[in-house]
Amino acid sequence: MLATAGVLAVPLSVSAQTLDRILAVVSGHVITASDVRAFLELGLSEVDGGKLDAERRVLDHLIDRRLVLDEADRLLVEGPPPARIEAALDEVATRFPDRGAFEGLLARTGLSLDDLRQILRDEARRASYLRDRFGAREPAEEDLRAYYEERAEEFREGGRRLPYDEAREAARQRMRARRDAAVEDWIAGLERRAPIARFDQQP
Repeated sequence: MLATAGVLAVPLSVSAQTLDRILAVVSGHVITASDVRAFLELGLSEVDGGKLDAERRVLDHLIDRRLVLDEADRLLVEGPPPARIEAALDEVATRFPDRGAFEGLLARTGLSLDDLRQILRDEARRASYLRDRFGAREPAEEDLRAYYEERAEEFREGGRRLPYDEAREAARQRMRARRDAAVEDWIAGLERRAPIARFDQQP
């Protein structure tokens, strides 16, 4: 059985041979139920809510992920050095009680260690592309301070203008929200232009 849509990018002609359930096809790349299960159980996508809601949100993430990776591929965004991938793989493994539990989960989701390395490499490339295009999700201290100083009058409490130290967290949240909204708008544009078919039977 094919796992994690190659990895999360198996061409449709190949995936048609698998017994796994196809949930979506994005620009010719298949996303399967095992892909969603792997991302959930390996903790590769942070979601809240019940299982069904979580699975749908992970599928949404994987669709958006594929669209961003297509852009990264088009612009030849390079992956990180192997040492960073190994460090990321070790970090995933530490989420399990022992190595046996980690490798057992990989086996249940149909992944090899090399498959997981490829997923982590693509995740790093995706993050790198978004960071280069929209800036880091966690703003640097100097950017936070500049943002505050430009809008200091907006940070008030009880009629008192808050000094930077007290307004810093609110400024950070605003900058993150603005960046996230820009990313979401951009991805929504990609979704409108890309051929996407979903088969997850959403009501």
